[in-house]
Amino acid sequence: MSVTTPIALLSLLFALTSCAQDDKPKEKNRKDKDRGELTMLLNGVEWQAFSARARIRENILKISGSKSEGSYETKVVRQSLELSIRDYAGPGTYEASMTPMGSSIFLVVGLNTQSETEMEKEVLESLTKAKHMLLTGAEIVIESDNGKEIRGTFSFKRGDSSIKDGKFRAIIKANKPKD
Repeated sequence: MSVTTPIALLSLLFALTSCAQDDKPKEKNRKDKDRGELTMLLNGVEWQAFSARARIRENILKISGSKSEGSYETKVVRQSLELSIRDYAGPGTYEASMTPMGSSIFLVVGLNTQSETEMEKEVLESLTKAKHMLLTGAEIVIESDNGKEIRGTFSFKRGDSSIKDGKFRAIIKANKPKD
């Protein structure tokens, strides 16, 4: 396991525990908000993210999509896809890579949320049982970038693992200004 894998696992776990209910709209405005789209065939199984976001910082493009399954009152399974591109310069063909903004990875983490007293134990167990697939080398084709959203396709094959027919329309998230 590389050094970046535990960091990616911890990042996803933080998102899982702090935002597990984010997949449920809390008000009409939030429900109507454009969340983008990201779909793929993951090892032959259809997969669709709840949202798709893009962030560009220092010529690095990071595209991410995730979804949660289950109930926050019992067990939550969080699935996340992240694709990172170095030297992003607009539409074109790129190779997914590891960047300072994170790895290109597909990650699944489950967490039993029934008992707060067991939460720390569950967090540690979910980290050790997390499933991940590094996507370094995946082909990403950026078809358009209008400053508000990025559209493209992606694919990946390594051994028995594959992603086919990957498509996204990711909403560009504004970077926070540096202090």
